[in-house]
Amino acid sequence: SDGVNETTYYYTFYHDIEHHPAITNTLETIKKKMDQMYACVDSAVNVWRNWDESSGFWESTRKLQMEQLLENDPSCEHLVNQIAKFEGTSQIMRTIAESDQSVAPCEKGSFLTVGFISVNCTDVVIGISNQAVHWKFDYCQVLHSTAKIRMDTFSQTFGDFRKHLNVNPDNLEDLKFVLRIITQISDVNMDMELICLDIKERYESLKKYAMHIPAEEIERGISLGSEWRSLVNDSRTKDLRLLDVKGKFRDSTKTQAQMFCKRTFEEKRRFLDSGPGLSTISLDDGLKKLEEWKAILDQMRGEKLELQNAELLFGL
Repeated sequence: SDGVNETTYYYTFYHDIEHHPAITNTLETIKKKMDQMYACVDSAVNVWRNWDESSGFWESTRKLQMEQLLENDPSCEHLVNQIAKFEGTSQIMRTIAESDQSVAPCEKGSFLTVGFISVNCTDVVIGISNQAVHWKFDYCQVLHSTAKIRMDTFSQTFGDFRKHLNVNPDNLEDLKFVLRIITQISDVNMDMELICLDIKERYESLKKYAMHIPAEEIERGISLGSEWRSLVNDSRTKDLRLLDVKGKFRDSTKTQAQMFCKRTFEEKRRFLDSGPGLSTISLDDGLKKLEEWKAILDQMRGEKLELQNAELLFGL
């Protein structure tokens, strides 16, 4: 018709089916259902996908973080809270991995079924659980290191006190030394009790979370308080047993103190009579005398300090 190509359309029953209301409604319903399933699957998978960003479980600087944490000497409470957190996370992930599927389609689970779509996240869940165990182990290592450092420091101090306390004084200097040790033990008693409690708490936490630490080390860390209290009792017993010896040297110290006071007045009079402040002494001679008197004064200051300490020890 006038050389123009015209397309011929043939209408069949397929066109009627395509536009049939029942068919179009069914297709629309299927599309909505599929969109809902895909959205639900994406939501469930995103929960796991976001673990790396939200939890930092796979933080590449984990080793550096642990080194810095050890340098900052963290409290036992902070370390135990972190260990408990990762222990709980690992147990939760293991529980999820052992279950067949989650209760609801969009909840977090190792095996998810939505309609005809199945998603198995077991390897992801186990990976998170294993990573939590690694973090827990790292924090346990920091806790063990801090506990060991504290216990070694305590043992050194305890050993020194025990060795010095066992000295049997047979002269005034030895008696002063032993009495000074007894006083020091009494002065640091409360601080050492708190240190023992802190060490005990750390080792009890390590024992609770099944760290591979020798049982002897754990038991000693827990029993340090008893060792310290035994030392305190021994020091008090030693002090009582030295009453007779202290009485003998108390009079001697009192006499020394009186003699020192008398000497002080004499040296003061001598300084005023022949010291560098006289108008008849030249500058050079005055400087020499000043150095001499400075040495005398330093010596007397040392004697004064010793006598003061002795008077405190003997209750004078």
